[in-house]
Amino acid sequence: MVTLLAEALWRYNPERHSTGPATDGIIIHHTLASGSLIGPRMRLSVIPEGAGEWCTIRGDGIISIESRFMLQAALGELVHATVAGVYDAGEDGYVDALDGPLSVTAPAKVVIRFFTSAKDYLWLNKTQYVGTGERNFSSRTLSLRVFDIVA
Repeated sequence: MVTLLAEALWRYNPERHSTGPATDGIIIHHTLASGSLIGPRMRLSVIPEGAGEWCTIRGDGIISIESRFMLQAALGELVHATVAGVYDAGEDGYVDALDGPLSVTAPAKVVIRFFTSAKDYLWLNKTQYVGTGERNFSSRTLSLRVFDIVA
């Protein structure tokens, strides 16, 4: 059974840090400006500058991502999230990244783990979640639908 946990919309700062090209690809780092993760059992906000995304763009346009987010609940409790997965920037994604900031919209497939001691969110610690959506590099956003998959 698959149930919707939440929907996320994260906005990245315009600045980026880039290394490469190297033998394994181009590495790009973005920080988060704002965002939220909202669902029936949760309402969390991104702590600005408390999150970052590291992208490794391969020659075939696949972008491997690793992110860490510090989120905050309404009463100030903190929830840490790790996100890993891939974006597909298309066959020209690597070449486009060589020329400067990407401007594509890429499908996103991720897995998410949460870590918290917040009483109302302890249930998040027990599962790995999956998300699908899109990373829009032009608008500097990531929109996801996050699911709990129960076997």
